[in-house]
Amino acid sequence: MRLHPLLLAIPFGLFPVTAAAQATAAPPTTAPPAAQASTAADDEAEEHPPLPTTYGSLDMGVRTTHIDGDGARYERYRDLGNGLFLERARFATSQGGWMLSAGADHVGRRDQRYDGRASLPGRLKLWGRYDQIPMLMSRSTRTLFTDTSPGVLEIDNAIQAQVQAQASYLATAVQTARRFDLGSRRHIVTGGAEWLANSGLTISTHVQRMDRDGAIPFGGSFGHSNVVETFAPVQHTLTDLDSSAEYAQGNVLARGGYTGSWFHNEVTSLTFDNPWRVTDSTSASSRGRTALAPSNSMVGVNGLLSYRLPYKSRASIYGSVGSLRDDGATLLPFTVNTALPVTPLDRNTTEDTPRRAPSISVSRRARFGPSTSTCAFVPTTTTIGHPSSGSRSESATTTRFPL
Repeated sequence: MRLHPLLLAIPFGLFPVTAAAQATAAPPTTAPPAAQASTAADDEAEEHPPLPTTYGSLDMGVRTTHIDGDGARYERYRDLGNGLFLERARFATSQGGWMLSAGADHVGRRDQRYDGRASLPGRLKLWGRYDQIPMLMSRSTRTLFTDTSPGVLEIDNAIQAQVQAQASYLATAVQTARRFDLGSRRHIVTGGAEWLANSGLTISTHVQRMDRDGAIPFGGSFGHSNVVETFAPVQHTLTDLDSSAEYAQGNVLARGGYTGSWFHNEVTSLTFDNPWRVTDSTSASSRGRTALAPSNSMVGVNGLLSYRLPYKSRASIYGSVGSLRDDGATLLPFTVNTALPVTPLDRNTTEDTPRRAPSISVSRRARFGPSTSTCAFVPTTTTIGHPSSGSRSESATTTRFPL
């Protein structure tokens, strides 16, 4: 693959302008000591001016690219199309004790990203981001399948009938297969907040929602020697939430949290035609069907209580309980072959049965030795440092009680 890019980029910077006034020259006089100190401070300020409170930058230009070879590899997770581009934009300011910042990347492209942040130091933090991620797998994919409805792929019945009568016709039919771009895209929205109270209480939350749409390579089988390559539609959302409250006062640290994850799939099964047959028989089916990921959710709560002990030790107890469940979707039948008898299922749905996984853990950690360096605790006894400079022995013991 050969690439011939041509870029014309124009960076811009926005900076505050400082104007300096020129004083009228005066005959030299001897200033008192206080005046001399003030003059020295002014000279220092002129040599090292304060940092600007508002600043920003822009990076923009024009791009044109000629590609010889597989362009999908060149643009797998990005958009490098020709034309004007705003590659990067940044802005930050400090007003009334607040620190504000905003940024943008690849504006107007399929891989664009925007983010912002606001904080009141020591009290409140807010942040958010919108991110688009394309995934281009191929620009030269060819297929006989057409998606007539969500989760249903069909082949022209005339082609199926001719291939059923004469198997060698399939090679001729493939020459008329349609070409399309195979890929998908993700749109991700993320946001969060953190509030620090004066009483030692900290409350934080983080939420993210991802929406994905497109298609991925897939396949199905009508027997061990009859495998068909297809594409599977992708159309689902995923929402994650993580919130917690933490309180620290003296030797006590307490924390409680809630986590949740909700996955919703618009297409939970894939039905596809058999290119070798147009009618069902007891030995072969004209269609195949397979299950895709079902919609499901997971929620959980957790808590931590920790107490600081003498000799740089701490005792902690942690507990959590979670629940995983699906949406009670209808189960697929044993077969879609109309030439075979219908076999009843034990149940028609997944019955939306939750699964709970509670646990409690108690840990004890101790630190010994005069060493002033820090090291992460590990669940084994370790000696760190040279004997001549002092060493430290650390131990940690964890006991878990499954419920």
